[in-house]
Amino acid sequence: MDPENAQIWIEKGLEYGVTYGMDLVKVIFIFIIGKWLAGKFAKLAVAGMGRAKVDETISGFAGTIIRYALLTVTVLAILEVFGFKTTSLVAVLGAMGFAIGLAMQGTLANFSSGVMLLLFRPFNVGDVIEAAGVVGCVQSLEIFSTVLLTPTQVKITVPNGQIYGGTIKNMTGANTLRFIPLDIGVAYNADIDQTKALLESTLRGIPGVLADKPVAAVLVNLGASSLDFSIRTFCNDADYWAVREQMLRQCKYALDKASIGIPYQTLDVHIVSEPDGAA
Repeated sequence: MDPENAQIWIEKGLEYGVTYGMDLVKVIFIFIIGKWLAGKFAKLAVAGMGRAKVDETISGFAGTIIRYALLTVTVLAILEVFGFKTTSLVAVLGAMGFAIGLAMQGTLANFSSGVMLLLFRPFNVGDVIEAAGVVGCVQSLEIFSTVLLTPTQVKITVPNGQIYGGTIKNMTGANTLRFIPLDIGVAYNADIDQTKALLESTLRGIPGVLADKPVAAVLVNLGASSLDFSIRTFCNDADYWAVREQMLRQCKYALDKASIGIPYQTLDVHIVSEPDGAA
């Protein structure tokens, strides 16, 4: 390459370097500032709603929406730097969104379910619920999912579509009391009246069981191998799991002490031997 051509290439390289180098700096600057502003505004919105006594479920959901909305604006601003016309881009994105929406029906269903959960409010953050086969305390309601903390301190993320599309049992609600039903089977040779009186007296002696609420042990079924009792009582919401465990423990101890058996499934195996000389 002769010196004259080399000089031309160097000048073009410097020109492109300055032009696109400045664009790259702008993109990095816009991205950093946009991401910082998205997080900052989301936190400010959540804090402001908290001071206004807005429910934590709504404030957390709104904060997430604000953050993603500002990040979308940031991406559009970056595209403007590279010369993309965002007006036509929005139209293209609309068409793409329709196609993507068909392919991501589950995700969109989770989003719409999150909005419906926010509007109808079947539960709030801090409530103990049973939904989609999971029992736990609601930690957060997010755009696509709800985070539950189980009694064993395991965090489970459940898609909003599964929660809103199924039965939701709110075991907290506006009531501070919890009803505790448990099923216990005893042997068929046990005296029904004695067992009933023993279970009810045991329940009344458990710490946390509310003395002013009814306690009952009801024979509900003649099972395949047991007399099935349903024991029922009330406690304060905060004591639920501790009282429930004590109900199981103390009833087991009381039945053992009274020599009332708790049957378990057994399998009898009969071996039939072939007679001598059989083919």
